[in-house]
Amino acid sequence: TKLAANVVGLTVGCLIGMLPLLVLQDRKQVYFDADALALYETVFAPYGVSPTQFFELMHLCRWRTHEAGHKLVESGAELDR
Repeated sequence: TKLAANVVGLTVGCLIGMLPLLVLQDRKQVYFDADALALYETVFAPYGVSPTQFFELMHLCRWRTHEAGHKLVESGAELDR
C-alpha cells in the first residue's frame, strides 16, 4: 500500500541520513596548556581516556596546586561529595 511504502521510504531515508553520524568521529580540536597536557599524558592517556573526554572533564573540575606530599584523600575517611 501507499502508506507502507511511505513509511519504508521515510525510515530508509532517515537511516541513510544518520549514517555519517555513526562513522564520523568528533573532529573538534582540543588544546591543553603544559600542565594539563602533562597530567593527561601521564595519568589519563595510559588508561584509554581520549583527549576529548579529558577536555570535557577539565571543564567540570577546578585546578588546584598543592605542595608535594599533600594528602588529597585519607584512607577510610568519608568524602563530603
